[in-house]
Amino acid sequence: MIQFRIGGRKTGKTAAMFRWMLEAPEGQHRICVSHTNQRAMDLLRRSREYGYNLESWQFVGLPELMATKGGWEAVLYGRGGHIVLGIDDLDLCITQFIDRWPIGLITATGEIYGAE
Repeated sequence: MIQFRIGGRKTGKTAAMFRWMLEAPEGQHRICVSHTNQRAMDLLRRSREYGYNLESWQFVGLPELMATKGGWEAVLYGRGGHIVLGIDDLDLCITQFIDRWPIGLITATGEIYGAE
């Protein structure tokens, strides 16, 4: 089931993404997908600043993922296990595909990650 972490700026969403990535069960590779390749590299740097032990292959921009899907997947599948994507700033990722009109509402079924 998809989990969601929703909040305003500076509410810990990015740190929650890093924790989610680290909590991957054995045999699962959790990847952070961002709306741009630059944002993916920014998140990698940020994860290192926060002291999370994440690898560069765990961060990818949506343009890179879509343009080099086969090559990128081959690198990950060579590690064994299966891939699960975490999407950072879903609203910005969606605008990569729907850029003509603004998005006013998103509905989904899932669970709130980190909810108590």
